[in-house]
Amino acid sequence: TFVSLYGHACNICTDQWFFASPAPLGQSTLVKTAPSSWLGVSHRSVTLAVHKSKSNTMAVVARDLAIEIVTDDFGPVVGTVFKALFKTPKARLRNVQIATALPPSQVRQALLVLVQHHLVTAVESFGTAYIPSVPMALLRKRGPLVSQTINKIYGSLAQTIVEHILLHGRIRKSRLRDSLLEHQTQSDDGVACTEKSINQTFHTLSRDNILIQAGCAAGGDDEGGPPAKKADLGRLGAAAKTADGGAQDTLYWRINYVQLHRLFLLEWVEDFLSKKLDKVSGAIAKVLMEGAMAVFDNGMTADMNTDAIHSRLPEGTTSPQIADELLQCLVHESCDIIKSGSSNRYYADVAAAAELASYRQVELTIEQRYDNGSLRLFNLLVDKRFLDQDQVCRMALVTNFKGTRLLLNELLHANFISFQELPRSMDRAPSRCCYLWGATKEHATATLIAECRQTSLNLRLRLRYERDVRQHDLARGSIHAAEEAAVAQAGETGQAPEEDEEEEDEQEIADRKRIEASMAVIEKLELAQLAIDRQLMMLQLPQLIRSIPAL
Repeated sequence: TFVSLYGHACNICTDQWFFASPAPLGQSTLVKTAPSSWLGVSHRSVTLAVHKSKSNTMAVVARDLAIEIVTDDFGPVVGTVFKALFKTPKARLRNVQIATALPPSQVRQALLVLVQHHLVTAVESFGTAYIPSVPMALLRKRGPLVSQTINKIYGSLAQTIVEHILLHGRIRKSRLRDSLLEHQTQSDDGVACTEKSINQTFHTLSRDNILIQAGCAAGGDDEGGPPAKKADLGRLGAAAKTADGGAQDTLYWRINYVQLHRLFLLEWVEDFLSKKLDKVSGAIAKVLMEGAMAVFDNGMTADMNTDAIHSRLPEGTTSPQIADELLQCLVHESCDIIKSGSSNRYYADVAAAAELASYRQVELTIEQRYDNGSLRLFNLLVDKRFLDQDQVCRMALVTNFKGTRLLLNELLHANFISFQELPRSMDRAPSRCCYLWGATKEHATATLIAECRQTSLNLRLRLRYERDVRQHDLARGSIHAAEEAAVAQAGETGQAPEEDEEEEDEQEIADRKRIEASMAVIEKLELAQLAIDRQLMMLQLPQLIRSIPAL
């Protein structure tokens, strides 16, 4: 830990003072700081400069992660073009060609792909300029979670529609319908993939704001979309009106990530209150949250009485009398998610629910990484803001002074809490100084977000390395999996060939074990990526339910 040897009060969070400058992956740069009086600036100026440098480091990590995601999803050419856009603000086509040394045709096609998937915005500024979007690139990791949630709420046909739109970035309804009808299959929930069912499911998704318009080829744009007159890049689709589509067929549709994150929050609230109270309370909270989300963008509250809430519950869930008792219980036990208004009316606070979900993720991380004692100390410091060690021990009902100091030092080293020195005399002797511990929700959340992004970047680099090293084993494993699937399908139809029972020799056994081990490593890394992305999503929910945050 850094101690104020030169007589200047400071915050000694390690990441703020020693790891302020960007460094290569896996390394750190030691920043030697001089007293602010030597530099001729105030202590506040030094502190602001350090925080600005730390923010720059976090932005660099997010940018590198976005470049890796785009490279993995679209290939090295598109990844190179996307990386070149960060070198020049509002880069033109000529700037990108010079920076990448790629043929103009490849640069145009790569920009078309990036614009199609909302990873780059084309704007008019003395010519066509292209601005990369890091937040939209980071959201591409959320595809599996999006598919799972849509399948759970709307069914497998809706999941297929959403996956097609995620694959294309934006698509017209007629092309989506033709693509689905070309591969007519029955969904997992028994819904046949017909034109009528596709139209009904598409209407439901657009009505619930899961799918939104992404501009039209004939003119008009939405936020984040490229101007429609960018014909030089190649049109995203023809604007011709079809006989069955009419004028609506000129519209492109894309996924509304803001609404999807509200669905994630809705599921979390229902699950949280179901575990804390019971399933009926969770269902009641879900009804109130759905009403609140419908008017959330307008800044209004959707309050309802007991009869209105009971009418929206599934039939046979509970009686109006029990529902009224559970509502009163939710007001006191829902952590300010459900609130009461006038005349026995109730409403849900969406913003408070998102803040609670984010803070619960911070608490869960601290509890899993350390123990319940560390979590109790952290919550105490968040509640009281600044305490010395004697106050911490007394309020937390801890008698072990040395053990408490060790727990606080662990949290300080992880940058979850801060430590400040307040002198009582001019000589600033350690015996005549007061040392205060403090913590805030915002600082802990920002620390975890930075850790999650760095971990996600490391996992993606490790996954790429493992795939390159184990490329031969993974190819053989895919072949064996396809053969086993074909044999299983033939067995279901009664046409399975008779297999000759032959004993495997030692070399074949060793090869099979090596292939299984390689596939297990890849699967473990992919699952770790999904877990980190879900944790990152929960931490950012207060911003994601409003808009895609800028970095």
